[in-house]
Amino acid sequence: MVKFSRKTTSGQGGIGHHLKNARRALGLSVDEIAEATKIRKPLLLALEQSAFHEIEEPFYRAIIVKTYSEYVGLDWRDVGPAYERESAYIPKNRSHAPASASAIQRRDLWVASRIAKNIFLAGAIGGACAYLAFLAFVALQPPTLTVQNPLDNLESSSHTVLVRGAVKGGESDIRINGQRVLKRGDGSFEREVTLSSGVNVIQVAAAKKYSKESVITRTVVYQEPTLPNP
Repeated sequence: MVKFSRKTTSGQGGIGHHLKNARRALGLSVDEIAEATKIRKPLLLALEQSAFHEIEEPFYRAIIVKTYSEYVGLDWRDVGPAYERESAYIPKNRSHAPASASAIQRRDLWVASRIAKNIFLAGAIGGACAYLAFLAFVALQPPTLTVQNPLDNLESSSHTVLVRGAVKGGESDIRINGQRVLKRGDGSFEREVTLSSGVNVIQVAAAKKYSKESVITRTVVYQEPTLPNP
């Protein structure tokens, strides 16, 4: 902080008078003092009028007086004793203290309730967001698809093959070679598929409304039986 030459509070007028004169001598406004010291302007004006009673808490009042006086270059060794003498005449309203304590208690309870409310709302919103994210994750996951029959690379002499399997993971649309297949309540399904001579690729796909597909392919080789020569 900028060092000022020592000034005393000797002479006419109270501390407020000396604070105002010291401020003016430095060419400073009350607003500038408020900005520099972070003391609210109404409190500075009260100090300059020696209206110490407008600052209820004695400890806080002394800190403000000391901060203001040192900023404008007054020596606290002079201001302190003068302040003690002047503050001794501040009326003490005994009935006001309980009211202030009660007001502080009500304020603290109000602040605590607001904090608790905000924490509860934040927790509720966070929980709801997490639940929605979980639902979205589940909805986007492809269903679990299994195909029990036929085995892959099956060689068959029958012109049809039974495709049998099951799906888990919610309501799903099941298709065999692009044809929709109904599933049972336990998720199982089956359909007879007609084979062509040679290699047949059977594709089984299952998907939920917003998910990717689960796809399983099976290759079946159909060999037509040879008729005996007459």
